Amino acid sequence: MTIGPMLFGGFFDGAIAVNAEAHPAMEELKKDFAGWAAMGAHAFLTLPFWLSAAGVALSYWMYILNPALPPKVARMFGPFVKILENKYYFDWFNENVIAAGHACSGAASGRVATWA
Repeated sequence: MTIGPMLFGGFFDGAIAVNAEAHPAMEELKKDFAGWAAMGAHAFLTLPFWLSAAGVALSYWMYILNPALPPKVARMFGPFVKILENKYYFDWFNENVIAAGHACSGAASGRVATWA
């Protein structure tokens, strides 16, 4: 089973109903769809594929072939590395502001409940 019969055949008949007059997207897709092989080959021409391939090659070069480089890069981009390693300080904000506020409100409501 390939993608063509699933999208344009009767594979989903009875499970998914699409009003072709109100939603002509599938008919437009059918005009441009050339099959699974063309779709797969097209993936090698897209920017996300080449960016991910470059990331794999760069990480291999940095961590396998030249392991002295990552600490130098981390020192060079020190403030950015600190922000990224601390996850933009969202965890700190959550623990010290939001959770602390909830703890205070919980303690206050506990004291109010004992007065009643």
